[in-house]
Amino acid sequence: MNAQQNLAYNEQTKIEMANNEALLDTLVLLMGDVSPQTRKNASAALFTLACVASNTKNLALHRGGSIVESLRIIMLQDTLD
Repeated sequence: MNAQQNLAYNEQTKIEMANNEALLDTLVLLMGDVSPQTRKNASAALFTLACVASNTKNLALHRGGSIVESLRIIMLQDTLD
């Protein structure tokens, strides 16, 4: 996961990653993992991708809002520092 976060520092790479359906699906799955650290890392990777304005609509609409819903659940249930 950290490798994906590090790759996403280049803006063009962020755009390419945000258009990769399989990657986004994987991050959504990881946000439902039993490990709080895994959920945190997946959320951080998505945040990094969302920092590019052209990615926000795609991320918000991905699979009918699955990213937004996963983030909502994490925000309500996780108590990570």
